[in-house]
Amino acid sequence: AYLLGRLREALGDHPYIGEVRGEGLIMAVEFIADKETRRPFDPKANVHRLVAARALELQLMVRPLPFIEVIPFSPPLCITQAECDEAVERFARALNDVTPELQRLAKAAA
Repeated sequence: AYLLGRLREALGDHPYIGEVRGEGLIMAVEFIADKETRRPFDPKANVHRLVAARALELQLMVRPLPFIEVIPFSPPLCITQAECDEAVERFARALNDVTPELQRLAKAAA
């Protein structure tokens, strides 16, 4: 519940995040091109892979799903609150770093 709450707090208002959902230690962050209409990005844009690549540069390994614009989180059961905070901070930074590119891709998908 702690990690899900932190993800929702850090990412929930972002214009290209459709939903942050989860149960237990299995969570997912969904990307959308338009929050109001829930219009998706062009699947060929692979926006979730852009965020995942930047997260990896920040030493946070996440695995984008192969067929939908979603990045799941499934950390080890022994994760601490401090580690949750660090993961959320790095992921939010990765998302913010690629937001200009997401904005460009969202306009292209319109």
